[in-house]
Amino acid sequence: MQDNEKQEIGGSMPTNEDLCNLIQEQNAEIRMLREELKTKQSPWMTITEAAEYLRMSVSKIRKLVKDDAIPYKRLPGQKSTLLFTRRSLDLWIIDGKQTHSRKERERAEMWVN
Repeated sequence: MQDNEKQEIGGSMPTNEDLCNLIQEQNAEIRMLREELKTKQSPWMTITEAAEYLRMSVSKIRKLVKDDAIPYKRLPGQKSTLLFTRRSLDLWIIDGKQTHSRKERERAEMWVN
């Protein structure tokens, strides 16, 4: 360690305990940032995530999908995989939980952004 580096940390060498604490703090921050990235990486939510977001049961979401009363997409090639976006669910709630044509939804999404 050079003399100028010693001065930056208060003029004395950090103890092993100080270094361990610093590493633990950094690891905690890294874990928190990773969790944030997980939620920010994809705009798509699974049916379970959508149910949690809307505070509804998964079975209620399935019924809404069956009735075509909620905006959703099916994963191409996997009919059973349902996907939802937070934006489309927000618009659905704002609109009084009514479904609209794709064109109307696209105009509404442009307005929200």
